[in-house]
Amino acid sequence: MNIKTDKQKITLKAKIEKALTSSDFLNGGLHDADRTNKFETYIRGTSDMMALADIEFLSTLRANFDQEYLGRKVLRVGVAEATTFTDVTEPEYGKSSLTLKKFTGGYDVSWETMVENIEKKDYQAKLTAIFMEKCAKDLGDIAVNSDTASGTPVLNQFDGWAKLANGGYIVDAGGNTISRNVFYNGYRELPVEVAKRRSDLRWYANTLLQTDWREVYGDRATMGGDSATMGSMISPDGIRIATCDEFARDLSVGYTSATYGKQMGSLQDAFVLTTITNAITITTIIDGGAPNTDTLTMTAGTYTAPELANALNVASVAVANAAVFGAYDGKLYVQTTKSGAGQSVEVVAVAHDMYTVVGFAPGTASGVAASAAGTINNGTFAILSIPNNFKFYMHDQFRSSYEFVNRDDAYQFTTQMYGNCRIKDTSALTKVTNIRLMNY
Repeated sequence: MNIKTDKQKITLKAKIEKALTSSDFLNGGLHDADRTNKFETYIRGTSDMMALADIEFLSTLRANFDQEYLGRKVLRVGVAEATTFTDVTEPEYGKSSLTLKKFTGGYDVSWETMVENIEKKDYQAKLTAIFMEKCAKDLGDIAVNSDTASGTPVLNQFDGWAKLANGGYIVDAGGNTISRNVFYNGYRELPVEVAKRRSDLRWYANTLLQTDWREVYGDRATMGGDSATMGSMISPDGIRIATCDEFARDLSVGYTSATYGKQMGSLQDAFVLTTITNAITITTIIDGGAPNTDTLTMTAGTYTAPELANALNVASVAVANAAVFGAYDGKLYVQTTKSGAGQSVEVVAVAHDMYTVVGFAPGTASGVAASAAGTINNGTFAILSIPNNFKFYMHDQFRSSYEFVNRDDAYQFTTQMYGNCRIKDTSALTKVTNIRLMNY
């Protein structure tokens, strides 16, 4: 048996600790303070919401925290020379806890790619930095949009800020587009103790809703209207607007006009089409006419969503069908050429077809006539709160590994990290729901 001396054990421990401490994402092991700070910079750079949030790195995987409430006034009428207090207020305490959830990411790079590029070792560092930035963006999306009821595994480990905000004050915009009234009604719902901190408050909204607000304000025949049309962001009632493009922009809201039939793919580009998954069959009906069915075949290769949409439309028009494809947010969609009844486009189920690659579900998307009970998937929401009300936790010793795997003939980078989030006080925020984005 090989019995190590105390000196050997100390030396071995020092080597292990040195191996576990990394000054570079590539070296593997636990990341040191410099890498942790750099990754926090990546996270805060994903959106204004993450930039302003309270981010805390924990040394354990479980966090316990107190929630304190002073729900009524604590001062009473003073009595001269009083020696005892007969009416006192005690704070009410609530205790909560959460567990950090594990997230894993990685990428493979072939040996040929690594040795043939002109950057050599610098290419590894560059690629890894890009990957870690993408991990940070994913965490930003996870912090906002996580939902334990989600069918997407990476989003169902805990509830994110968008869902947690449902525990705050809710204002229903009723399917209306953005206006001063929407902002003002949201502000008036806040408790006085929060509302009076106007300079600390922020409205959180995605870029499209902010564009709509500039469009509304730009109609004013004033210098403010001119500023809005030139891109200046007008603060409603003096409360600044912060960007959070993780907020959904395709929620169902009420809409009384006629709508298009549309199906959005569930997968983002790039799309790799092989010789057996490079065709898609569609059936279009325009103005209640005869169905027009065609199979569109693409050249095998890799496409972004806009590239694939353009190529499919060219192929569709070439066979006297309609240009029904489009791209949005890295996804492919199919949409009727007109709105209202009598318009439809169907993705036909064919074995080994392209529709599985782009995330389409076989079926028909039909236009709907104008109706008081109509809906459209063009809705969003906004949140009004003090920024540090949003809390994000990460484990302070997230780790990574980088190695060459002979069997795969590839370099493999893997990172492991833990996170979770909460809202400190949901009674200190307003969420305005059912805001309809404009159709320009």
